[in-house]
Amino acid sequence: LGFSAGADTVGFSAGADAVGFSAGADGGDGNAFGCVNVPTDVTSSDDNRDAGGLGLGKMALSSSSSDMHQGRYVPQTKGVLNTHRDSYYYTMNSMGGKPRGHCLIFNHKHFDKHLGMNDRSGTNRDRDEIRRLFVSLGFLVKVFDDLRYDDLKEQIEQYSKDVDHSSYECFVLFFLSHGEEGLFYAKDTSFKHDMIFKAFEGDSCVTLAGKPKMFFIQACRGGKLDHGIEMIDQTDAGGSSHKLPVTADCFTMWSTVPGYYSWRNTCNGSWFIQSLVHVFKTEMHRMDLASMHACINRHMINNFESNVPGDRGMHKKKQVSSMVSTATRFIHFFPQNTSQNI
Repeated sequence: LGFSAGADTVGFSAGADAVGFSAGADGGDGNAFGCVNVPTDVTSSDDNRDAGGLGLGKMALSSSSSDMHQGRYVPQTKGVLNTHRDSYYYTMNSMGGKPRGHCLIFNHKHFDKHLGMNDRSGTNRDRDEIRRLFVSLGFLVKVFDDLRYDDLKEQIEQYSKDVDHSSYECFVLFFLSHGEEGLFYAKDTSFKHDMIFKAFEGDSCVTLAGKPKMFFIQACRGGKLDHGIEMIDQTDAGGSSHKLPVTADCFTMWSTVPGYYSWRNTCNGSWFIQSLVHVFKTEMHRMDLASMHACINRHMINNFESNVPGDRGMHKKKQVSSMVSTATRFIHFFPQNTSQNI
């Protein structure tokens, strides 16, 4: 499927990119169909750069707001908390059928030649599966394909500074690309991943303060390989003002752990996104997001293993995802148009 940057992504078919199934989901490489499992979401660089730290400043939350001034959106100076301060759950049920929020998908398949990186075959399958899932969840989904850094930064700034999220419940961002520890890759260059994360912190994007901001990253974080370990299965038969840290309410799920490869099947897509979509479809109305993360890891461990018999260093490798959370409540995708009552 060919998508132009910035095009809305509702009402689509999987198209040719979705055809060609391999045994990759069961641990094989599916060579009979021309599909292989490849750890190519990493660069050839050995550099291990510091990604920087997160500040723990504070911002005020109150019932006051400022939305429009002479027809122009004016950023608020105080966030409006749409969830009771003592609630165990974020407001995530989209009463009245309104959109839950924006879901941005930054998908990178092709890269400029000077970077010396392979195309990320299979990533369009990930993109399409994510889009289908989050459209069905009631999100306003937008896809951006192969953006250069300046264009990527412009979109991040637009959604963090210019878009008013006051009427929405949350925010979701997927980033699919090559990477290494502390760095992501746009089409033309690398950049520190803090450029994305910091843009949506509470003091930078006030209308998302107090609301869950979810980031899902499909990219390598280094060059290490997980060999796994043989195991034997053994079982027994209100309006007041208060403050939040600006870094609160963020949930980031990484396809792998720091320093390690992230595997992708060239036909079926990445192991991580395949597992995430599967678990969301089967468990999202029963489990909160942190609980689903454990299921995503179990599904990935049980169903995927690299099959590269010609390269013993790459053969029979495993992968596990990781998460970093500053959430202050449970993130649960309650069915739309139902009462939360929790």
